[in-house]
Formats: sequence, C-alpha cells, structure tokens
Amino acid sequence: MLPTPTSAPTPRSLWRNRDYMFLWGGQLVSTLGTGVSSIAFPLLVLALTRSAAQAGLLGAFESLPYLIFSLPAGALVDRWDRKRVMVICDTGRALSLISIPLAALLGRLTVPQLYVVTLIDGTLYVFFNLAEVACLPRVVPKAQLPQASAQNEGGSIAAGLIGPPLGTFLFGVVGRTVPFLVDAVSYGASVVTLLNIKTEFQEERAPTTRRLRAEIAEGLAWLWWQPLIRFMAVLTGGINLVNAASTLLVIIIARDHHVPDALIGVIISIGSLGGIVGALLAPRIQRRFGFGAVITTTVWLSALLWPGRSTRSSPIPCCWASSRPGSTSWARSITRCSSATASLSSPTRYRGASTAPSGCSPSAASRSGRRSQSLCVKVRQRAPGA
Repeated sequence: MLPTPTSAPTPRSLWRNRDYMFLWGGQLVSTLGTGVSSIAFPLLVLALTRSAAQAGLLGAFESLPYLIFSLPAGALVDRWDRKRVMVICDTGRALSLISIPLAALLGRLTVPQLYVVTLIDGTLYVFFNLAEVACLPRVVPKAQLPQASAQNEGGSIAAGLIGPPLGTFLFGVVGRTVPFLVDAVSYGASVVTLLNIKTEFQEERAPTTRRLRAEIAEGLAWLWWQPLIRFMAVLTGGINLVNAASTLLVIIIARDHHVPDALIGVIISIGSLGGIVGALLAPRIQRRFGFGAVITTTVWLSALLWPGRSTRSSPIPCCWASSRPGSTSWARSITRCSSATASLSSPTRYRGASTAPSGCSPSAASRSGRRSQSLCVKVRQRAPGA
C-alpha cells in the first residue's frame, strides 16, 4: 500500500515562537526608546543654540555613517556572528547615550558632543539594522515571513505612536537629558533579550579569505539580476530618505506658532495611526496580490495624497500634515512590509549585502527621520516668508 501523502505541518503561531518573541519584544522596547530620544535630539540642540541649521546638521551627521558604511557593513554582517554584532552595537549605543546626561550633570554638555554621539549611534545602527534584517529568516519559518515583517512594522509604528509624546513630555517636564537615559536603558533591554535567544542567527561557515570588495560586488550582482527586489530596494531607499525627513520641520513650524513641546510630540505621533492600519492589512494584501502590484499602487496613492499636505495654514493641522502623515503612512507601511519580505528571499550568504541598499526594515524607516533634516532646514530658510 502506498503511503498516504501528508500536508506540511502548520508552523506554530509567532506568539508561541519563543526566540521570535524575544527578538520582537527587545526591538519593540528599543524602538520605543529611540522614538523618545529622536525627538529630544533636535529639541536639545535648539535649546542650546537656537539654531535650526545646527539642528539640521545633527541629522546630517546621523545619516553620514549610513551613506559610508551600509555596503561594507552588509558584507561584514554576512561574515561575522550576527548576534554578537547586535549585542556589541546596542551596548555601544547605550554607552554613547549615557554620556549625554553625565556631561549635563557635570555642566560640560556641548553641541559637538551631540554630533559625536549621533555619529557613533548612526554607525552602530547601520551594522545592527542589517544584522537584524538578515537574521529574521533564521528565527521565523519562511511561510511566516510576511506576518513577521508586518508584526515588526506594527510594533515599530506603535512605538512611534508613543515615543514622540513621551519624549517631549520627559524633555519639557522631567529633564532635558532624561529621554537619552531612557533610550540607553531600552538598548540594555534589547541586549538582555538578544542574549536569551537560542537560535543561531546564521549557519556554520568556514573562515573566508576572500576580499571584502569581492563579496560586496557579488551581493550587488545578485541584487542586480533580481529585477523585483532591485526595484524595491531602490524605491524603499528613496521613500525612507524623502518621506521620513520631516520631524525637524514639524518642530520648527510648531515653535513658530508657539505650540508647546508636549503637543509637538502628540502631533508627530498621530501619523503612526495610519501606519498601524497598513501593518494590519499588509499580510492579507501580500497574499492576494503580487509584490510589484502592491508596491506600485501604494506608492502612487502616497504621491496622489501628498499635495494635500501643503494646503494647511493653521499651526496644528499644518504640523500634522507635515509630519509622518496619517494620509499616507498606511500605504508606506504596506510598502515597507512588502520590501522587507521580498528582500529576505535572497541567499543567506548575500542577505546583508543585498539588503544594504534599501535598509528595508521598520526600524530603518523610523530612524531615517533625521537623515534629511538639514535639507528641510535649507528649503525652509530659502522659502518666501520663512
């Protein structure tokens, strides 16, 4: 008698996947801490200097490591132990952020120190983010990658909903350097959760003597011959650069209209509500339609809704429309989930290098908010009546 064919076992729920919950929970806490400190950085520079240009320069310093290190970092995290990279990076970020309240306590806090901290934080973030994206398929079965990407996106957006108002409250009521202490503690929590994950973040590999440049070229060559993933990498990188660059602009507009700092955080967080809707819809939409159709449609919808942001004149609607707006954040949420899922189909040995051009993870998108702030400041300063 022939054996009866059996269907593949249904993977257990992500909520019962111990290692994934440690990874997801740690990054949820860390992203919340990042949301708290990210809005405090420009507020602190503005408080120390009253210069929007210097606050914008801070954002440029954070973006510099991503532009310089993303490609070599992608290849290096494919060589190194990814878990160790993530632990070292979060430990370094915690120590760099703790230096801010310590310097303030000693009366020696300066703007150049803030620039150095952002450079360190940005550099370590590049390595951490690429290792995080590359390790997800080791922790989650392939069939659940769309759901895991959506859950990561939803957690990131929920943290973005809470982080900015909490950050402005701590900055204005408790103390100007308290948000950075909170973020440092969140990185410590991330380290603890990473150390509790039992799954290896990559398979065993023999030591390689190949040149780093050759590995980068091989990963990029693989990416180039995958038209869909290549298109989404370029598109997601552009979306992250352009759409998430308005936090400082919102702060400047709000302060011009004498909006309290605590309310600024609320305004910025409102846009996350639409993103939560997008994260909930993303798995169903990905199952029903192809990646290409999802990406193209959502980007066009975002573009069509964009002009509505420039029609507001009163302070609070204007600030809301200029922030990560609810009108398009749901579409960008679906776009990021689709891009992250598709990028994880790359071979394991290329995963870091092929993901580097887009940085397509929810945390990458949320962290890119200060990358174009200096450009926002220059545009605003040149605008008539600015």
